[in-house]
Amino acid sequence: PVSFGRNELKSATFDQLLSGAARLLATRPEIAHTVRRGIDQLLIDEFQDTDREQCAILAALAFPNDSDTSERLGLFLVGDPKQSIYGWRNADLAAYDDFVSRAVAAGGEVLVLSQNFRSVPAVLDEVARSLDASFVEKRGVQPAFQPLVPSLENAERSGFLLGGRRPIERWVSWREDSDLGGAQTPVTAALEIEASALARDLRELHDEHGVAWKSFGLLLRGFAQVETYLEAL
Repeated sequence: PVSFGRNELKSATFDQLLSGAARLLATRPEIAHTVRRGIDQLLIDEFQDTDREQCAILAALAFPNDSDTSERLGLFLVGDPKQSIYGWRNADLAAYDDFVSRAVAAGGEVLVLSQNFRSVPAVLDEVARSLDASFVEKRGVQPAFQPLVPSLENAERSGFLLGGRRPIERWVSWREDSDLGGAQTPVTAALEIEASALARDLRELHDEHGVAWKSFGLLLRGFAQVETYLEAL
């Protein structure tokens, strides 16, 4: 419960707490000054998921006066606009872009983290080939594609090649005897074909090439068809 007036108590939603905090810092500079004095370095992670109210709160603390830098605190933002997935919770890429531009105008610097420590070049090259053309940059909506480079440790690694496999393989699962052709194979049948082929591949890699069971991982879009794969395995 919070007080909204004399002898009146009401509950406040999270959005109301945010808007109230933003309004308080904007209209009561002495309070903003007190809060600011207690902060030396302000670190904001997952900045791509902020909304306009949150950006307003941050701006009141980080940029009290664009022409006066005496009260500015240390500000470090970590964010990847390609991972902005909280639009349903008012996350706003336009607010993100505006705040980053304001930080740069105030003397900040944008450092791009592009080194990937997980994947070999073949995987990163395929990701770039598949997604580069899809990321049409539009301010406040979608950022440009940012290519990733392999770490020094992975730069010379070819990736998985056992049993004639490749680091990246695209499977098209279709029923050869379908009257309508492979492209028209029912989804259920296609899943069964894929699950069976996957199980055979894993068995072969384990039995003939010594790949440990714990080395395999299977990622699914969802659990609706998981029983099909479990049965095949």
